[in-house]
Amino acid sequence: MKTKSAFVRTTSPNTMAGRFGTVCATRLLPLLLFLLLPAAVQAQDFTYNDNGNGTCTITKYIGSGGAVTIPNTIDGLLVTDIGEEAFRWSTSLTSVTIPTSVTNIGDEAFAYCSGLTSVTIPDGVTSIGVEAFFDCSGLTNVTIGASVTSIGDYALEYCTSLTAITVDPLNSIYSSVGGVLFDNSRTTLIQCPEGKAGNYTIPDSVTSIGSWAFFICTSLTSVTIPDSVTSIGVEAFFDCSGLTNVTIGTSVTSIGEEVFSGCSSLTSVTIPDSVTSIGDSAFYYCTSLTRVTISDSVTSIV
Repeated sequence: MKTKSAFVRTTSPNTMAGRFGTVCATRLLPLLLFLLLPAAVQAQDFTYNDNGNGTCTITKYIGSGGAVTIPNTIDGLLVTDIGEEAFRWSTSLTSVTIPTSVTNIGDEAFAYCSGLTSVTIPDGVTSIGVEAFFDCSGLTNVTIGASVTSIGDYALEYCTSLTAITVDPLNSIYSSVGGVLFDNSRTTLIQCPEGKAGNYTIPDSVTSIGSWAFFICTSLTSVTIPDSVTSIGVEAFFDCSGLTNVTIGTSVTSIGEEVFSGCSSLTSVTIPDSVTSIGDSAFYYCTSLTRVTISDSVTSIV
């Protein structure tokens, strides 16, 4: 596999050439483009791997940032993959347009891109890697296309400004309601965006709250868990430091490890009769917690 570099340049049309004769225009056009239109010039620099089948993988972005459009092709090769860590730490990146030719976004591909404000994952992308947008602290909204079938762990963790995750209605695996990410049947709540604020009531269709589902949602103040929910995953409400009140439905049978760990504003919790086990450090570092009511049905507290 051969690694290459590409310099892709796009410019807006030059209308000055028409004011000169054909000979002058031919000679002066490059100079006019350079002198008269520097603000309209967008330069994108990438290194890439030739996959050997007419496609390539972007391995590193080496441009100056700003609004970046990834090309469909580089040197005649179709761009199908954004490789691991390809844009990692590109803090000057403000927006990125991903072509429909891309099918895979690698692990940590855009991790720590703190200047990135919004992302649209187009139809064509099937896989979003582990920590793909990890710690993109300026990211406010993400749109997920119809073809995505896999979202890696922590793909949108520490995106503290994120207020909405929107999924294409035609997606067969995932869905969204009110900016919150669910599975397609809306029985599992996968992720609440970390910038969501105020009170939140989980829909009655939900039976399971996934691990890390409300991870560091520091602006949430109240959460109501309906009676339809039977399980709450590991660290589901970890470090929700603004959470003052949580209502747990009467069908929850287990509370996982560190579920409310770091909920420093939580003052009281009532565990319903349906719960039989409470995981390790479930209420660790809940420094304002003064009362926990536990029923006789609980047989295991780790």
